[in-house]
Amino acid sequence: METIETFERNRAEELVRKRVHAMRNFYIHLVVYAIALLTYVLQEYGGVDFHFRPLGYLSTFVMVIWTVILVMDAIKVFVTGVLLGKKWEDRKIKELMQNKTQKQIWK
Repeated sequence: METIETFERNRAEELVRKRVHAMRNFYIHLVVYAIALLTYVLQEYGGVDFHFRPLGYLSTFVMVIWTVILVMDAIKVFVTGVLLGKKWEDRKIKELMQNKTQKQIWK
């Protein structure tokens, strides 16, 4: 039989696992972005011509969109955890549990 403490510990471990996975994916995304940015800068300002066809499609528009996506991903991974962290989650759970236990009286 699972106790409340082990359930909470398992839930906390699952949340930590998800957060670490999100951070790992962000760092992989950041490394790929850095390589693409280096390639873009060499192509635009260094005069290097890449013969690998997909690298020729790195334009300013693509890099701007990619930068916006990377910033949004960073906000999702790092800022959301701070703003909507454990304290917020605990408050919301208490609030929802109180709402559930209160009876609604229709008049």
